[in-house]
Amino acid sequence: MSTQISVVCNQRELVMTVRAHEVASAEQIEDWVEQFHRRGYLFLEGVLPAETVATLREDLNDVLRDEPPRTGGSQIQLHPRMFETSAANLSLSDMEPIVSFAEALVEPTCDVEGFDELDVDCWFRGDPAPTIRQVAGHCRRINEVDTTLPVIINANGRLMDGGHRLARALLDGRKTILAVQFEEMPEPDQIEELA
Repeated sequence: MSTQISVVCNQRELVMTVRAHEVASAEQIEDWVEQFHRRGYLFLEGVLPAETVATLREDLNDVLRDEPPRTGGSQIQLHPRMFETSAANLSLSDMEPIVSFAEALVEPTCDVEGFDELDVDCWFRGDPAPTIRQVAGHCRRINEVDTTLPVIINANGRLMDGGHRLARALLDGRKTILAVQFEEMPEPDQIEELA
């Protein structure tokens, strides 16, 4: 079953076809992410079947009737987390193309201060003490690093690659850094015994 999605870009309307519950093309997802960042929202007409929308409305009305929003004297309203009480809301977390868009929109990050390697000698390994030339070499790499690349973390949460990117994030005062983590470590190509 195909659904027509209408998106208005730069005062002209584009109509895209997305099959319900199928992943949209990488190009389409990229376009949606770009639109979201440009406008602050994404409107995809017809992605949810009418019966799903009706169920979502019904679930929301039930929650609001049973537990009206609390305002506490301000304009901010606190609502319950719908995924905890609504199976229809929870199902949105694995419904295509919503999940592919969300995964593309949210970049995985880690807390910069959470890395033990910040306080461990990862580059010089003790004896002899590093020379000014060696320190300057690392400073150059830190200054020239590509901050759009993620650090790589092993399955145990240890930094495998990206020490210079991590140092740059620390120097720049950033709280988070892009990161990817192995779920399990790949088998080594070769194992060498150290004498």
